Amino acid sequence: MGSPYREPRPRSPERIKLRSIDSARLEESDVVTVQATFTYYTWCCGDSHEIVDAVAALEKAIQDAHDRAENKRRKKAQAEHDELLKEIRGSGQVQQ
Repeated sequence: MGSPYREPRPRSPERIKLRSIDSARLEESDVVTVQATFTYYTWCCGDSHEIVDAVAALEKAIQDAHDRAENKRRKKAQAEHDELLKEIRGSGQVQQ
């Protein structure tokens, strides 16, 4: 286990902080467009590579949230499927 006082690594989502939601709107194609401003706390020298690190950290945070939501949805759907299958088999309507 690392120290709780350690400095977050480069490209870590811990370095990102949401500053503001600049705009949010619903497009005609039922797509929500959001523009936001984030602060990225640089790792070393504040050189141009920190921009790439900031974008990578933001992308990682969004992808991780997407993956968690998708896994949760998948587990819920599987549980519902298993429950329905159990009910159908228990009713005798389907041969096992």
